[in-house]
Amino acid sequence: MDVRRLECVNLDTELSSFSITRDPGYKFFLEGLICSLRVNVIILDKYAPACSILLLQRSARDSNSGCWEPPGGKVHYDDKTLREAAQRKVEKKTGITGFKFFDTVPIKMWDTSKAEGVRCWINFTFLASVDGQSGWQESIRSAEEEHRVLKWVTKGDILGMEETAFNGNHLETILEVFDFVENAIGAS
Repeated sequence: MDVRRLECVNLDTELSSFSITRDPGYKFFLEGLICSLRVNVIILDKYAPACSILLLQRSARDSNSGCWEPPGGKVHYDDKTLREAAQRKVEKKTGITGFKFFDTVPIKMWDTSKAEGVRCWINFTFLASVDGQSGWQESIRSAEEEHRVLKWVTKGDILGMEETAFNGNHLETILEVFDFVENAIGAS
């Protein structure tokens, strides 16, 4: 499937017309494809001296132990929009509530073969910024069961990390975001 056909799905698209089953895996039917949806939110600290994003490190008790990723996760059947899913995931995993969405990263799709067949995932990644004056720093925390460390990183930090420190396409997406931000800053 050509993911460009999904560009009409945005933060505020009503998801109820795409839902087909609650279990297993909160399946949705998008553009003729049965799939699971995932949201990631790359949070930028615009007020830091160097552009920084927030990453979470998965705990030893969770899948992909030790891997770094932006806040995010699976879209649930009860999420009315991708915005609602993204806000729920960021608030649950970090405690941050004072963030504003400002852009979208190109949609990614992948299949993972399972014993029961092929499972398709569609990943929506959104860019958000935090307001340095909103007091979110005091409330930032990790969802203990899933992540053990939350860390602000620069592009230089990312380039100094091993590729294996990231799961799936997170490294590629994060580098795309840094390139996007650098280009936007250079154009202004």
